[in-house]
Parts: sequence; C-alpha cells; structure tokens
Amino acid sequence: MTDLTCIIPCYKEDPKVVIELCNKLSWLGCNVIVVDDGSYMELPEEVHTVSYTPHMGYGYAIKRGIKSAITPLICTL
Repeated sequence: MTDLTCIIPCYKEDPKVVIELCNKLSWLGCNVIVVDDGSYMELPEEVHTVSYTPHMGYGYAIKRGIKSAITPLICTL
C-alpha cells in the first residue's frame, strides 16, 4: 500500500493518540501526513507533519495535506 497516503488533520489532539495512529498506518504500509492546524503539536521527527498558524479549519487542513501528498491515492481521516 505504498501508493496510499493517509491525511490526518489535527487541532488540539493528544499527541500520543496521533503517534499511535501514525505507527499503525505506517505498519500497514501507508504514507502518513499529519496536518497540525495551528495547535503547535509536538511530534517526533519521523512523522511527516505540515504545520501552520493560525487555526484555519478542517477544510483548509485537508487541502494542505492533499497538496503535500505524492501518491496517487489519498485517504482523509
């Protein structure tokens, strides 16, 4: 499933939950992009993160994630 990117938009989420979700999706072979929607989330360097400020909303986060994806298939969570 290396041709699939999962986009996870986040705003004030628990980093532990996001990291666990990224690990599970990566284990399945998916590329993962976490879009931090203006909340300054601390994530490890291994996690592909797109960050910006201020908070712009869910739709903007999805668009930013899609622009960062390099695979032909995209899934949003």
